[in-house]
Amino acid sequence: MTKRNFGKEFEEALARIEQIEERKKDVTIRGDKFRMDDNGKLFIDNLGQIDFTKTGFQHFCIKADLPSSYMMKLLDKEGKTDQEIREDLETYKVNMKRGLSRLKNDKDYFIRTIQDGSKHRVRAIFSDNYKVYDNIDILRALQNFNGERLEAKGFSVTSDFMDIRFTMPELKTSLGRLPENEVRFGVTEDIVFPGVHLRNSETGGSKILGRFIIYRLVCTNGLTNPRHEFKIIEQKHMGIFDVGEINERMLEITEKGKELFITYVENMKGAKDKKVDPDEAFDIIGARKNISKKMVETVRQNWIVEQNQGTRKFDIVNAVTAGARDWEKQTGDYTGRLNLETVAGELLFGKAL
Repeated sequence: MTKRNFGKEFEEALARIEQIEERKKDVTIRGDKFRMDDNGKLFIDNLGQIDFTKTGFQHFCIKADLPSSYMMKLLDKEGKTDQEIREDLETYKVNMKRGLSRLKNDKDYFIRTIQDGSKHRVRAIFSDNYKVYDNIDILRALQNFNGERLEAKGFSVTSDFMDIRFTMPELKTSLGRLPENEVRFGVTEDIVFPGVHLRNSETGGSKILGRFIIYRLVCTNGLTNPRHEFKIIEQKHMGIFDVGEINERMLEITEKGKELFITYVENMKGAKDKKVDPDEAFDIIGARKNISKKMVETVRQNWIVEQNQGTRKFDIVNAVTAGARDWEKQTGDYTGRLNLETVAGELLFGKAL
């Protein structure tokens, strides 16, 4: 079967994931394979010295019945005297020794690591029945997709998450002319098109998630909706699942995409005619789950700068989606971006505003 071409960004994403894959190493061990030396360094037999990502350390501390935040503070040297650093290290070693003794020697631990110089960095620790659906498997399966033309428009990968977006450029439409303050690079029409957002976590941070999204060309921001008809896939890392099924689900959503897209365009055009109270809108946004005060302030700043403090529902929704883009650029927090984009979808399709 011919490999599908999703554009340059997809090829770059696949190459990046392949590079990461070469450094990964998974091991299944019993608790007594962990050990600590006199300096507080940890090792796994037949693997060598280990370190942890934040998630990996949290997983380890859960298994060892240790308070992860406290243990991380003991290792943090910032603002401490040399004497305090030495004292905290000794406290850390006492607690770590106790934690290692609590690991079960009659139970298998599935440990995900990545090579980091001479050490292996532990990314996650699971029970031995955890089902692996890796990023590389998903991207390679996508190459066999046989549906509407998709183009990769956005990719991010960290130790915990992979996010990749595909647009359906052939279904693009205009919401009308852009206001002068938003005209960029000669683009005068407010072009939007539908797409798909896929997220996966190799460290337990999320299921395999797929959502129908709307992508706005002028500011490269997106909008998603948590309602059922916008969901493509929501697969836990357990049980039997063929990643090739993602192609079938994406084919279904791209076929339904025209209808969903029309619904979005109608709602967005309707939002241009509805006046709202901005202060009330920001209060509603701040009350949403997983939305911090700093995130609301990022949205408010975008509303001031890019949306010219408009009082239409349209202006508020665009402030949220563009603010989501700004938040991710400023903090590197893609999860926060997705949370804001979901709020934008709720505001557009719901009755809160």
